[in-house]
Amino acid sequence: MNIKHFSILTLVACIIAAGISHAALLVSEEIQARVSAGEELLRKGDFGEAAHAWEDALELLDRDQSPEIYMDTLAHLGHAYKALGLHEKAQSLFTESLPVLEKSGDRHRNALFLSHLSDIHLTLGELKDSVTFMERAIQEARAAGQPAVLADILNNAANLLVADGNIKDAVATYQESLGIIKEAGGMDELRAKVLLNMARVHLSVGDLPAMAQTMETAAGHIKTLPDAYAKADNLITLALLMRDAGNKEENAELRQNAWESLKEAGRISEALKDLRILSRVYGHMGELYEDEGRYEEALGLTRSAVFFAQQMNSLETLYRWHWQMGRIFKSQGNIEDALQAYQRAVGTLDPIRIQLFRGHRWQKDHFNEHIRPVYIGLADIYLTQADALSDPKAREAKLKHARDTMEVLKTAELQNFFNDECVTAMAEDKVSLDRTPPHTAVVYPIPLEDRLAVLISLPESMTHFNIPVDAQKLRQTARRFRMTEIQNLRQLTAMFQTFGFRICFGFRHSDFGFCLHSNQIYRRRYDETLVFFNNIRLRCHHADSAVDGIPSGCGGSG
Repeated sequence: MNIKHFSILTLVACIIAAGISHAALLVSEEIQARVSAGEELLRKGDFGEAAHAWEDALELLDRDQSPEIYMDTLAHLGHAYKALGLHEKAQSLFTESLPVLEKSGDRHRNALFLSHLSDIHLTLGELKDSVTFMERAIQEARAAGQPAVLADILNNAANLLVADGNIKDAVATYQESLGIIKEAGGMDELRAKVLLNMARVHLSVGDLPAMAQTMETAAGHIKTLPDAYAKADNLITLALLMRDAGNKEENAELRQNAWESLKEAGRISEALKDLRILSRVYGHMGELYEDEGRYEEALGLTRSAVFFAQQMNSLETLYRWHWQMGRIFKSQGNIEDALQAYQRAVGTLDPIRIQLFRGHRWQKDHFNEHIRPVYIGLADIYLTQADALSDPKAREAKLKHARDTMEVLKTAELQNFFNDECVTAMAEDKVSLDRTPPHTAVVYPIPLEDRLAVLISLPESMTHFNIPVDAQKLRQTARRFRMTEIQNLRQLTAMFQTFGFRICFGFRHSDFGFCLHSNQIYRRRYDETLVFFNNIRLRCHHADSAVDGIPSGCGGSG
């Protein structure tokens, strides 16, 4: 977020006029130096070091004596924390500083403070609190009479409306922000942000003509910005929008424009020696080549992205490039290298996934788009390897790896759903069920893009089979299950018949047998237990309700 603040020098002059002591002035000069250092680091995109500088400044400040400087520095620091993914830390910082707001009569700073706090609540998924603080922020901003403040806050308000699904009012609010910017002049970086936000919203609702017009305006405006971190960042955002639009419309020209935007961002990042931005440029270039099936070129670019991300210890991007390498290797049929790349991706992602769950205003399903597929992809490779093995022990070892990967994903899904790391403590007490009790089978479905893999754990062995049903058809079935209350066997079999499913499995060396298809469900014995672990995001229905008289269990993360 690009916010126009009062000059720290002006505030120091006010302190002198108020008769503050020479010692206090020296402290203010030191604070000024630290704040200025943070601003310079921010321009370079070094959010971590910028945050350290502003943390030091806040420690030196007396918020009761210098509330204006304190609130300006707080705004800077909150922005840095959000950029680093430290949303809870930002929320805590602003909440603890609410007493400063209550004492302040400076509507301009109050509006910015409230807008920041609203945006933090929004990134944490706390919509009700976000709305409360945003309404106060807009009220303060309109009363302050400062166009730069109001335009910035209206951009945040529009983001909030998008998150609430109110697209019409969101677009109108973006347009109001742009109107204020045009009338007041300046605010070039903010204008770029608002235009990109509008283009993203138009794309998300399929309004392609409005998207194309807004994107063209944004591209022309971004070219006029000075070469700096903000311009490179905006160019990457623009390129990703062009890529998505190009893929949706099968428009080669848009994809080429995306490439050109990334090239320009790369030129700027090389001049600035900004390795974090450079990693993103190479990674997304590799993504474009991956889309086109140009795997060798994609692999070279992705390796460069990994290298630069490692130099900056940028884990939030590093895991994505390892994952991308895994996908490329798999597409080339190089399963062993794909496995290693996926393992590196999961190893990088595991420590930071809680941080990545939150902080995404735009993508309501960020977890299922950018985190879940990493674990599913790794499990898929283990299952592919199992299919190629003839030795029962080696095959079972691969199946266990696939199951264990899905168990890690289950814990991650619970953490994502409850927004709570404490779920991890529950997972530490779990018992691995390599062998089931007598007369018990554990049915463990793993949905993949091109098939449904079903793992079966039995008292004497572990095996699996594949059902040739693609992910889209399975999702359709899942939606039907979620919408239908199944009361009896007739309803259940009719449901499966509608979609043409036939699932049967039985084992010669076991007392267990089970068959499900379009006209019958039966089991060989009535004293056996089935436990279903749900990985298909279905709501779990007890088999008792579907098959009269058959005791069974049902478990999972439904």
